[in-house]
Amino acid sequence: MTATIIPDLPVFVVIAPLFVAFVLPTFARRMRLVEALVILVGILGFLGALYLASLVFAQKGSPLIYSLGGWQAPWGIELKAGNLGALFLLVVTGVSLPVSLFAKGNLAQEVGGKERSARFYVLYLLLGGALAGMAVTNDLFNVFVLVEVVTLSCCGLVSARNHPRAAEAAFKYLIMATLGSTLVMGGVGFIYMITGHLNMEFAARELASIWQHSPHVVWMALSFILVGFGVKAAVFPLHVWLPDAHSTAPSPASAILSGLAVKGYLICLLKFLYNVFGSALMQEFAVDRILVLAGAVAIIA
Repeated sequence: MTATIIPDLPVFVVIAPLFVAFVLPTFARRMRLVEALVILVGILGFLGALYLASLVFAQKGSPLIYSLGGWQAPWGIELKAGNLGALFLLVVTGVSLPVSLFAKGNLAQEVGGKERSARFYVLYLLLGGALAGMAVTNDLFNVFVLVEVVTLSCCGLVSARNHPRAAEAAFKYLIMATLGSTLVMGGVGFIYMITGHLNMEFAARELASIWQHSPHVVWMALSFILVGFGVKAAVFPLHVWLPDAHSTAPSPASAILSGLAVKGYLICLLKFLYNVFGSALMQEFAVDRILVLAGAVAIIA
């Protein structure tokens, strides 16, 4: 079902924090205004996500679809809020709001000054907007772009403290995240090469028939996606960057990193596995068994 009550609501929830992040440096020396803007964006984003989720759940899972610029898929970029996307969008905004309220108390003391606090809030809003976009985008390339925004924002947040250990942890995270990004980009490239589509639904239709006569190419794309998002989501044994990042990041950044950023990568992975490759391919390539085995090993380790 196409969103008709508030047509631009999916775009608003994504664009609002990104726009405020762009203009926030203008008010960097007025910290009370900066904090008020961040909290206002958090409140509006949560209310928008709550209303969007209520629309989706009221339709019993029928997704809300929005075509940017009026261009229909596969030619245009499509936002699609289904059950999973609407729920994660609600989680993103629902967690971001109390974290921004908590950060108001002692952020300047943690990061070393009001000027650094303003920079922190810029990265914080970029991260929130990108995570919201990851929840609702239905375009493969946009997933990659948003994943990169999340990655770079997280690097900045981890290094927000003016301390050598923070810089070391951020550099370690950047190296591992770059490896993951390269693999994700390779997986997206393989999918586009064999299907000719970046829209998830159109790519899924092509993959359903392609894998029968070109299983090796499909398996290569799936492997790149699994390992790439595994690195970013800190799935064992690809989690070596995580302990240092959490221990050196400011408290609000650590909360967002563990509570939202890592989960956002997992949401993207689920989108690829079930919205692009499909459950039939998952069974054919025994991906469910691989994930169960990896989870069991991670618990033991």
